[in-house]
Amino acid sequence: MNRISMICLIVVGMLMPLGATHAATDMTCDRLGGISTHGKNLSGLSFRRMNLVQREFVAARLIEADFSHARLDRAELSGAFLVGSKLFGAKARTASFSRACLDGSDFRKADLRRVDFSGASLIGANFTGARLDNVVWSNTVCPDSTNSDDNGGTCQGHLRANEAI
Repeated sequence: MNRISMICLIVVGMLMPLGATHAATDMTCDRLGGISTHGKNLSGLSFRRMNLVQREFVAARLIEADFSHARLDRAELSGAFLVGSKLFGAKARTASFSRACLDGSDFRKADLRRVDFSGASLIGANFTGARLDNVVWSNTVCPDSTNSDDNGGTCQGHLRANEAI
């Protein structure tokens, strides 16, 4: 990530260096109007405890990104690549993870009410203690590698990687 991108991320409130009390003020960012996360490689970054309500990460590469305890309500993560990402305790009500790859991700204790997992891959993902009321499971590859369409339109009962074995 180049210097301008990093500064823009800080200005729009997506990254805040540890111990920072205020965001950077760089005129370059003002002219750019912030930074788009669409299709960007943001792998390994920490968004821990951040307010990302209604943020768009469409088709973003977020391998092993940390969204622990972040607020992702109504966020758009369609087509994102989140393999091994941490969403422990995240609040992601009505977020869209449609067509996203979430293999090996950690959703423990996350609030995922009304989340859209249509066409997503969740192989090996951990949902222990997650709230999963009214989730959309359409053609979703469940954590145990079965397809939600073959499981009566749900991944409930197939949320552990070894349940089908």
